[in-house]
Amino acid sequence: MHRKMELPRNFIRYRREGCLLFLVFALLGCTLNAFGEPLVVDANRQFQFAERLFKQGKYLQAVGEYERFIYFFPEDNRVP
Repeated sequence: MHRKMELPRNFIRYRREGCLLFLVFALLGCTLNAFGEPLVVDANRQFQFAERLFKQGKYLQAVGEYERFIYFFPEDNRVP
């Protein structure tokens, strides 16, 4: 005989509260990171990241990173 498994009555409430708690910690983490040390974009690392995405076949993401490289480092000799 198969018995139908029943979820506790408060399952939906617990699930909702868990999601809310996760959201609060995620936002708190982003806020703390935003007010911490600034993120410094280095030309070499940015270009290497774009190259790595391209080699992995992630062409659309690579294009975005190449465009970011051009925007932040327009005078770099790798721009052409």
